[in-house]
Order: sequence, then structure tokens, then C-alpha cells
Amino acid sequence: MWDLESKERVGGDWPLFQRSFVDLGVTADKKYLVAADDEGLIKVAEIEKRNVVVSGKAHKTGVRAVYVSPKGTTFLTISNDRELKAWSLTDLKELKELRSWTMPVGVNGAAYTPDGKSVVTANADGTAYVLELP
Repeated sequence: MWDLESKERVGGDWPLFQRSFVDLGVTADKKYLVAADDEGLIKVAEIEKRNVVVSGKAHKTGVRAVYVSPKGTTFLTISNDRELKAWSLTDLKELKELRSWTMPVGVNGAAYTPDGKSVVTANADGTAYVLELP
């Protein structure tokens, strides 16, 4: 981890996974880090304490991307098998899936709307979907 203002490293290495991970996101308050590996495992960690709060298998196949909502209350994962899942960040006793979608085509990326109530996907066939969150 690096402090971008001072350009100094903060602490030592922080090994979250045995292998490399594919994507991560940070909540707006900089309290939590959400990371995923290529085997479908998700970990939510407290940045200040550098400890994993909750982890679990999120997808049968690997995760391609992680997106944290603007308010930091949810996050989204995109898997290699066209599945998207929305997860809660409000009660971190367990990984709580809020909703899932299986898309008809691959998803290359996504973005939360500014209010955090919807997600827009960028699909491999040139289409975009607006998905409403619970």
C-alpha cells in the first residue's frame, strides 16, 4: 500500500491470497478493501488493521472484476461465466449476496450510477444493460 500524497509505502507486504488476485476495490471512506482472485474467492478486509473481516467463494468460475458502490454499502462482482452478483457491505458477519444476474453475453465492465441504485454493464456484443439493485 502506498500513500499517494507522500509517495511513501505504508507498512510492509500484505498477502491477501496464496496466489495473485485479479481485481480490488476500496470503499469511499477508505475503511474496507474488497479483493477477488481468479478462482472466485472474495475477501473483504479492514485497511487500517490489515485483517480479513469476511471471505468466501463468490463464483464457480473466476472473478473478472470488482466494483464498490459510491456509498460503500454494496459491491459488485463479475465472473468469467457471464454472472454478476451484488453483495452487501453493511453487515460483515458473512458474505451476503443481495442479487445475481446471468447475462446472455460476456460482460467486459460495469459502473455504478452516482446514486448507487443501479449498475450499467458494458457487454461484449456492444450492448449495455441497466440493472437495478435491491
